[in-house]
Amino acid sequence: RAEDEDSSEVILTCGSPSTPPHLNELRPGLQYRMVSQTGPVHAPVFSIAVEVNGLTFEGTGPTKKKAKMRAAELAHLISETPHFEDARKS
Repeated sequence: RAEDEDSSEVILTCGSPSTPPHLNELRPGLQYRMVSQTGPVHAPVFSIAVEVNGLTFEGTGPTKKKAKMRAAELAHLISETPHFEDARKS
């Protein structure tokens, strides 16, 4: 977990290379969508989002595949957090 000093945005990262297939096994039918593509042609930054249990998780990366992976990692990390479902209900 890292926090950007210039904003209140919290960035969470997780390094499992098999997260998207694993997340798709747990939650079949997930729809990923491209949110944006920014940056110059030689160094694009893609942003991909996925919705899980009514929450949208967004990942960014230099390729669509890496952005999708980061969105899935974040969704998996948060949804696997103990008491996540209890916190959502309150």
